[in-house]
Amino acid sequence: MKNKFFLSLFVLIIICWIILNPLFAIVKKITIVGNKDIAEDEIVQTSELLGNFVFFYNKNSFKKKLKENIMIKNIHLSLLSYTEVKIEIIERNFIFKINNSNTKGLIDSDGFFFYFSDLADFPNLPFLEAKEDKDISIATKLLEMIAKEDLNIYFEISEIIIDKIIGTQIYTTNNQIILLGKDNFDIKLRQLKIILNNSLKINRTPRFIDLREKSKGIVNYNL
Repeated sequence: MKNKFFLSLFVLIIICWIILNPLFAIVKKITIVGNKDIAEDEIVQTSELLGNFVFFYNKNSFKKKLKENIMIKNIHLSLLSYTEVKIEIIERNFIFKINNSNTKGLIDSDGFFFYFSDLADFPNLPFLEAKEDKDISIATKLLEMIAKEDLNIYFEISEIIIDKIIGTQIYTTNNQIILLGKDNFDIKLRQLKIILNNSLKINRTPRFIDLREKSKGIVNYNL
């Protein structure tokens, strides 16, 4: 009697586990989470999941289709039931666009470059002019430091140029030019914050700020 009870209990547990942990799905419903800039309809169409049979051995093929979209950094695909799947999206964070004579594309927050021709889709991204891979690392780190110092409340970057002679140059959407030179960005950005704070107090806009020499800064205001 006890053996039958334990056998029945074991079978019940197995059945419950199979119900709660589906081994496959014939997809009729898709739940999408994590997307901010990518439309759900676009994700559904690109995945080609609706109406298809999903099993553990072919999940990667559907994920591969989705990863063809450069906006998607990572994907997790899980089975919620035998008719529903869940797509968890981690979107890629692009920070620069490049439009050189022979190169056009985007750079993400990890410093990776992606060829992309229609830059008009990213109107708010600043341009980056960089000659070498290490220049991309410099610009990426600089953006992080600017955010850390809360300098984004003072200006919006339209372009960053990394030049071997002049060093790093920042151009803003308010037609300002900021020269930072080649090193000691942390010190110079703190100095820049002081200059911009003082400018607000006297209600003047600095058009040209030269901080290439960390011991002194040159500031020219608009008239």
